[in-house]
Amino acid sequence: MAEQSKKKTTTQPTVKKKVGRPLFDGKDEATVVRLLEEAFALGCTDLEACLYADIGKSTLYNYQDKNPKFLERKELLKERPVLQARNSVIQAMRTDGNLALKFLERKRKAEFSTQQQIDHTTNGKDLPMPILGGLSVQPVEDGDA
Repeated sequence: MAEQSKKKTTTQPTVKKKVGRPLFDGKDEATVVRLLEEAFALGCTDLEACLYADIGKSTLYNYQDKNPKFLERKELLKERPVLQARNSVIQAMRTDGNLALKFLERKRKAEFSTQQQIDHTTNGKDLPMPILGGLSVQPVEDGDA
């Protein structure tokens, strides 16, 4: 019995096996990320970008959770079309006076807008009591008139 307790037992370090599906269903991560970035640079929604990259929305969200820098880049890329459109408008205004005026009407409404805006608020004050506010109206019966 003493011999059995003297035997050395060696344990092998356990290696964790990856369980579950691969992140992009076995597709190359760099390729999928490139496709997603192309779609986001066009202003695509998350769903449209996922269709373009042929992945599921949950896969995109899981990737974003694991890669916060990608999420930040995605948000920036989605703004690119707006910046490009703004640049196009600014360039075109140099030769198109009507476009320049439309731009000013929207950006500087108080000065250039052709529409009048009426303020319907009371600036936080109670509405005044109507002149006849305390009176009540009695229904008139057919025989009383």
